[in-house]
Amino acid sequence: QHKRVAGQVGHRLIERRDHHRARVVDAAPVELAAHDLVDEPLFHRQALELARLLIELDMPRMAALQLTPLINHTYKHGPVPPGALSTALVYRGVAHLVTRQYQRGIADCRLALRMSPRNTLAMQNLAVAYLKLRKLGHATFWLQRVMTQRPHDAYLKALKRRIRRAVVVDAVRSKLRIKWNQGLGPRAKGQGQR
Repeated sequence: QHKRVAGQVGHRLIERRDHHRARVVDAAPVELAAHDLVDEPLFHRQALELARLLIELDMPRMAALQLTPLINHTYKHGPVPPGALSTALVYRGVAHLVTRQYQRGIADCRLALRMSPRNTLAMQNLAVAYLKLRKLGHATFWLQRVMTQRPHDAYLKALKRRIRRAVVVDAVRSKLRIKWNQGLGPRAKGQGQR
């Protein structure tokens, strides 16, 4: 159930960012450092929930700042609840994607997949990130992988249509560029007269 909630968060974060921005106007920034929670047994769950809420409230930079101490603490001090580190990496990756730091987001999602190879939220966000970067082969690859695990997901079907549309647009642009370079474009006639 936790993964499903995270999956819903992922597409709302990236695709409906403007919708959430309207709610952010009245939200006060919440500051919570890792050392404030480190002695409590629910530290990991609380930190992840806080980060998820910050991302939904369109405060992704703050979410990334909250998750970095959790991730660093986990690397230094070892065992954590199952999936907590991969979930933290995915959430931080989503925060980076929302702030258009695509390479950082991709790196975090890939690292999360190394730890948890069936993490559908990481795969989904990789597909979206590569679509934003116009690396449509990579976007298609990650979308196909996530769709094998969630074949009836409406959001993934919509993402598949967006990727197909982008592939067609890129193909048309490529053909127009070829014609342009062959001298069939409108400026080609005037270029030879200089």
